[in-house]
Amino acid sequence: MRTRRELLAASAAGFISTVTGTVQRVPAQTISKPVRIIVGFPAGGGTDIIARILAERLRGSYAATVLIENKPGASARLAVEYVKNAEPDGSVILFTPDFPLTIYPHSFKSLSYDPVRDFTAIAPVSKSMLTYNIGPAVPEAGYNIVRDSWLGVLGPAKMPAEIVNALSAAIAEAVKVPQMIDSLAKVGNEPKFESPADLAATLKADIAWWGPVVKASGFVAED
Repeated sequence: MRTRRELLAASAAGFISTVTGTVQRVPAQTISKPVRIIVGFPAGGGTDIIARILAERLRGSYAATVLIENKPGASARLAVEYVKNAEPDGSVILFTPDFPLTIYPHSFKSLSYDPVRDFTAIAPVSKSMLTYNIGPAVPEAGYNIVRDSWLGVLGPAKMPAEIVNALSAAIAEAVKVPQMIDSLAKVGNEPKFESPADLAATLKADIAWWGPVVKASGFVAED
């Protein structure tokens, strides 16, 4: 018969073994400090909802703490500018629709950021089909463009490659989860994923595509 001391020792050994096994199965977190996802729109909107879905999926894999920070204002430019000036350590990232990066360079006379030079492309998360009305306020005088619009994650320029790749991999896993797919569908989106290099290429191509369209429309945004 085992003594009380032996039983306690065996129990402790079993507990340590269980905990050790659990720790080994948990993926290593890339970022030790809290991560803030910056959203340029108020809480409760479509972009914010998808950002919060993504944050849930990044907790534990990319960082222990992933928070949403809403910075609405100036048609989302405040949020973009904030991330531009953040430290490129992966703790501050931007979640945004494409248009502040692809259309604004053509529609604003001056912009305080360069969407290619000032950011690190990481990964798109979702896409949806949108219709843009181009031209005068009178519907008959304008025309509609139907085009895919994407929501994606970018960071400040010069983020380390290992952090970019780790975050991209975490997003790739997130968009495959059935609950994530269902949540995106509820707000009219479907998953979209590309590598950082592919998103950078998509961004450049979209900026080039929108240039002549905005110019032809004659639209100039007001600061």
